[in-house]
Amino acid sequence: TGAEAPATPNGFAGKASKDTISLSWQANTESDIAGYKLYYDTDASGAPYKGTGAKEGASPIDAGNKTSFSLSSLTDGIYYLTITAYDKDGNESGYSQEIQVRVDTTSPTGTIFINDGAVSTTSLSVTLTLSAADTGMGMGQGAQMRFSNDNKTWSDPEAYSTTKANWDLTAYGGTSTEGSKTVYA
Repeated sequence: TGAEAPATPNGFAGKASKDTISLSWQANTESDIAGYKLYYDTDASGAPYKGTGAKEGASPIDAGNKTSFSLSSLTDGIYYLTITAYDKDGNESGYSQEIQVRVDTTSPTGTIFINDGAVSTTSLSVTLTLSAADTGMGMGQGAQMRFSNDNKTWSDPEAYSTTKANWDLTAYGGTSTEGSKTVYA
């Protein structure tokens, strides 16, 4: 209370989904906490955080006295984020640990070949050869893929690779029935 600034917030974490970053943190224990301020930027790690473009406003944003907040209508890129706590006297803590969250709003496009482009196969276990491109954030580190035989039931996400060996055409919505099969990635 008085001239003493609140402690730095802990447990700051974030996750992107499409054009939105969902953030959470642990509540400060001081009795006079009035709220939290969210700082963000896209040009470089560290202060100053002068981000703009989020639907919720430019940095800093008053997140109120709660332990979660979302930034929306974001464009592709790496977002550098941190929060501070402030008390009823207006004293503000130092920045929390900075986190980096990748926003990628562009779906990749690509092709899948079964068994090196074979016209047909009698096997229900095949090797998939993939080629993908993403005009948003690219197919670099962190890119993932998952598969389905019916475009409804999906395998768990895994790191992107140009080959998927032993894909089971009967799993994830597939069947052992003879006929044309489609694999989705």
